[in-house]
Amino acid sequence: MTREGKLLDGTHIADAILRIDSEAGERPLYYMIICTHSSIVQEALTPYKDAYKRIYGIKGNGSGKSPEELAKLDKPEADEPVQFAQNLVMLHKEFGFKILGGCCGTDSRHIEALCKLIYRT
Repeated sequence: MTREGKLLDGTHIADAILRIDSEAGERPLYYMIICTHSSIVQEALTPYKDAYKRIYGIKGNGSGKSPEELAKLDKPEADEPVQFAQNLVMLHKEFGFKILGGCCGTDSRHIEALCKLIYRT
């Protein structure tokens, strides 16, 4: 997802959800955002909070760099585990995401920090 709320093919995520819901024989139970940094999700969804009530989770990318920037790196890059966890919990509080996890650049330290923060709050 881009900061403008578009998928990689240029379709706005709200349009994609509406299209799938209207054309699918049975609507999906929910949607998830994957491989996108929390800062990008925050920026993309904030203006449209009510439109995204069916997004239940995120598998957050560890880095806020673009896919093109990440492809040029010789090793994975990610926020510090505690910062990663704080950002995902903030999305949970702001958007009601129920499923939180890691994607590219994250490892067991990120998930451990997330679990510790969730169980502390």
